[in-house]
Amino acid sequence: MSEEVTVRVGEAYREDVGRGIVRVDLEIMDKLGLTSGDVVEIIGKSKAVGIVWPCHTSDTGRGIIRIDGDLRRDAGVGIDDRVKIRKVEAKRAARITISPTQRVTLVGGERYLHRLLLNRAVM
Repeated sequence: MSEEVTVRVGEAYREDVGRGIVRVDLEIMDKLGLTSGDVVEIIGKSKAVGIVWPCHTSDTGRGIIRIDGDLRRDAGVGIDDRVKIRKVEAKRAARITISPTQRVTLVGGERYLHRLLLNRAVM
C-alpha cells in the first residue's frame, strides 16, 4: 500500500468546482511523489478519488487539500475535517455502467454523460 498523509479539508477554488480536482500542498505532493494529473484517494468516513493539481502558493505549507462539495460528500467529510490521502494507480475505464436511482430523461443524455465523465477519476 502506498504512503498516506493526513491533511485538513479546505473549500475548493471557484474555478475547480464540479471538475473533480484536488488541490494539494506542494510539500505534500513531494512527500507522496505526486505530479499534476495523478489520482489520489481521499479517505474520510467513506472514500473518493480526484485528480491532483498543485495548490496556489498562498496554501503552501498549510497542510490542506481543497476539494469541492461533491468530493466532500463522496468522502463523507466537511470543511476543516481531517482526511487521509494517498496516491493510487488509475486505469482507463473501457466501460462505465450508470444506474439512476430514479427515472431520468435527458435529451442527448449519453453524450452529456460522456462529456461529464471524460477525463474524470471515478471509483
